[in-house]
Amino acid sequence: MGGINIKRIYLLDTNIILTIWEKESNLLDVIESSALVDFKVTNDCFVELGHYVPDLDAFLNDPHIEQILRHSINNDVSSMLPSHKENRLTVKIENEIYSIVGNKVSATDYSLLVMCQNYSHLTLVTDDKRLLKNARRIVPPIQFLDLKGLISDLEQLGIQGQF
Repeated sequence: MGGINIKRIYLLDTNIILTIWEKESNLLDVIESSALVDFKVTNDCFVELGHYVPDLDAFLNDPHIEQILRHSINNDVSSMLPSHKENRLTVKIENEIYSIVGNKVSATDYSLLVMCQNYSHLTLVTDDKRLLKNARRIVPPIQFLDLKGLISDLEQLGIQGQF
């Protein structure tokens, strides 16, 4: 990349992808064209996206999907059955480990939280209020954004585009 370091890697959840497609259709193109930022989507989120479309063939041939696939990553958090998930999160505060019970979120959303907790270079982007509330409890504020925060972050980084 010619010495330019990526400043942010945005980890997008399913609902934010759908919101971007609906309200800010150029946003992923803007991010993709910048050398300063990148976005990632877990395979679990990609599978969830498939549940929101009535025609699977049209979904798989959509250019947006090709774009998402170029940025897909494996979720390295062990998968769990939704019925076994307790929404228990661990957090380290002043060298002490605490277990907290978070708000109910899907297994996919839970894994996004744990990924951000394990990888400080990832910034979760979601408009899901329960997911944001859990994120506030376990990761620093720089590691989670809503759509408005994402656009503001891009502007602060000097990334120009139609959004």
